[in-house]
Amino acid sequence: LEAAAQLLGVSHTALSSAVTTRCLKAGGEFIQTPQTCAAAAEVRDGLAKALYSRLFDRLVAAINDSPQVAGSDGGGEGGGGSGAGPFVGLLDIFGFEDFESNSLEQLLINFSNEHLQAIFNSIIFSAAQAEAEAEGVPPPQFDAEAVSNVSTIALFSAPHSGLFALLNEECVFPKGTDESFVAKLHAANKEHSRLSVLQPEGSAFRVAHYAGSVKYQARGFLNKNKAPFSEDLLVLLRTSSEPFVATLF
Repeated sequence: LEAAAQLLGVSHTALSSAVTTRCLKAGGEFIQTPQTCAAAAEVRDGLAKALYSRLFDRLVAAINDSPQVAGSDGGGEGGGGSGAGPFVGLLDIFGFEDFESNSLEQLLINFSNEHLQAIFNSIIFSAAQAEAEAEGVPPPQFDAEAVSNVSTIALFSAPHSGLFALLNEECVFPKGTDESFVAKLHAANKEHSRLSVLQPEGSAFRVAHYAGSVKYQARGFLNKNKAPFSEDLLVLLRTSSEPFVATLF
């Protein structure tokens, strides 16, 4: 605790208080109440996730700011146009994951792979077919639906019935659970050919990805997606003696 407080530029007593208690406003007064061990652990994990996320965003912004040239109109090769200026683009090829136990982390990685596969499909199949038609060459017949993963991507990202929308929605419900999330996912997509729920009242479901079928265990999804970040911690870190830490929050 003392090492973390020193790196964050705050006192260890203040950091301990922000993690293990919460400040509630009652009328015109503020009352401190102790957190349970489980709640304190969630606050601690939320702090770690917030630090990682904000540091990552800062690093990406710094990398993209570094090649900027004064007066550049962004019209050069790789500039992106529209006055955006030069930038650095990195493509991180995720490995498709299917372990004995798959959770939200594997789901997010596999969803990224679905998007990469969609780009590949567009370039290899759609573009090649369009080029053949433009040249008057009859394109070879193939089952476009068999290689398309548009419906799988929609299963995740559809505005109201998609997995991510339903997960975010369930996180704000006072009595939302991993099981109720899976039940709602099944109810909203019961006719979807890429989804199967293994137990009506359970927390496991299976998605037929382009690379294969993966069973996901939704236990812990809501907690991982919430990443609770304490308002008390936010106020504390904004007063950090380390200027860099203070600017992150």
